[in-house]
Amino acid sequence: MIRTFKFGLSLLFLAVFLISMSGCQSPEKEMDIPHPSLNQGPFRPKTAPASESVRHQSHYTESISQLNKVTQGTPYVELPLAEIIKLTKDTESEREVYKYAADAWSHEFFWKSTAENGGGKPSGEVLESIENSFGSYEQFRSVFLEIVDRLEGSGWVWLVLENGVLKVLSTSNYDIPVETAKPLLVLDAWEHAYLAEFENNRHAYAEHFLDHLANWKFAEKNLTSL
Repeated sequence: MIRTFKFGLSLLFLAVFLISMSGCQSPEKEMDIPHPSLNQGPFRPKTAPASESVRHQSHYTESISQLNKVTQGTPYVELPLAEIIKLTKDTESEREVYKYAADAWSHEFFWKSTAENGGGKPSGEVLESIENSFGSYEQFRSVFLEIVDRLEGSGWVWLVLENGVLKVLSTSNYDIPVETAKPLLVLDAWEHAYLAEFENNRHAYAEHFLDHLANWKFAEKNLTSL
């Protein structure tokens, strides 16, 4: 009886010790990686799977992986991407953190900016705001495509709300217009987005986005949210 009691106490002490040690040696927290389907979604059947696979596996996943490395053991690992971007955008010593966070956030925002059976002329508050800011949807479309054509190198083309007015602007590489503007919609204008399916024709790719993919419901949600 005494021997059984002592054995039970030993197991209890061992369990308490293991629990306390597991708390001290918890693994580093890493960010989750959303996984858009590579076989279906807004780019099927309008385009082939090639660019989505490259965009997700080579660029987005790599950015998340590198971000986990450069933020390991820092408070950034507990923060959402948008907050990391705000805190690091103008800090030279944190430029690497900003680059990976901004690239990942922009890709996520782009996926949300596309929808099956999307594109074409919007309706509701988005159309009203476009007409108030550009004169007509047709004029907005012309401005959007002009900005796409004028973008040098790789980057993004954004529909944003700035000081109560809608504007189209571009950013190079990883930059995001979050200081004074509110993004509503974005086009991924990196070469890998249109190289295969559109034979490196960025203009045709942008037309396809506006005519078949633009998620105006997502844009309206961003427009009307605080």
